[in-house]
Amino acid sequence: MREALKGKAYLATALSQGRVSVEHTFITELAATLSLAADELTRPLIEQETNEWSFYRTSAANREAVWNKAMALARSNKMTLRDTADAIGFDFADLSNAVSGKRPRVLEWHHAERLGARASPPADPRDLLPEAPGR
Repeated sequence: MREALKGKAYLATALSQGRVSVEHTFITELAATLSLAADELTRPLIEQETNEWSFYRTSAANREAVWNKAMALARSNKMTLRDTADAIGFDFADLSNAVSGKRPRVLEWHHAERLGARASPPADPRDLLPEAPGR
């Protein structure tokens, strides 16, 4: 998508922040650039995609709290920082920076899912969110 919006920084920013709507011609052009059917960009999200998107938005808005919960889960399962990096698919330096707050990456659903699978008992990714809904 970045490539399709190259040179259109304002539009890319506005779209990513949900500040503008797009017209059908833009969707068609973007879909062609991404080699997708236009329907794929306008269809409703399936439940898994909704869960992942909701997780991402909450995690991005609460990076420190989410990382604190992730590391607490790792420590409670006697995982070192290196074990945790391997479990979630980060390299050690990226995880160190995220945890220290130097360059905090967003913990995404698939990272949380991998970490949760290594926990005993297994943990749901949503357990790492600050306000774990319904839990």
